[in-house]
Amino acid sequence: MADHVLFVCKSCGFSAEEDERNGISGGNFLCDRLKEKCETWQYVDRVAVQAVGCLCICEQPCAIAISHPTKPTFLFVNLSPENVAADILKMCELYVDSDSGMVSRHLLPESMQVARLARIPALADATPRSPALG
Repeated sequence: MADHVLFVCKSCGFSAEEDERNGISGGNFLCDRLKEKCETWQYVDRVAVQAVGCLCICEQPCAIAISHPTKPTFLFVNLSPENVAADILKMCELYVDSDSGMVSRHLLPESMQVARLARIPALADATPRSPALG
C-alpha cells in the first residue's frame, strides 16, 4: 500500500489564460499523464496519485503536492501539464528515498526547481494542545 500521496489539482487550467482544451482541464490532463506513466513506474506501490478538487492556487496552474505522514508536504505550482509528468515522478522518487522528505533544490529536475512554492510541516511534527502564541 502506498505510504506517500501525490495530490494533483484537477481544477487547474493548462495556464492562467487557458482553463481547458477539448473540455479537459489542465489538472485532469496532467493526472491522466501521471497515471499512464505510473503503470510501469518502479515506485507505483509507494506513491498514490490522487486527484483533488482544488489546491486553491488558481492563479498559478497546474499545482501538485507531495505528502507523507512523517515528512513535510511540498506544494509545486506553475507546472506545464503537457510535459512535466516525468519530472514530477522523478521528484517523487527523490522525496520517497529521503528519510526526512527534504530534497535539495539542485537535485530536483529543472522544471521542479522553480515550481516549489511551499513546505508545510508534517503532522507528526505538530505539538498537541500547544499553548496559544502570545
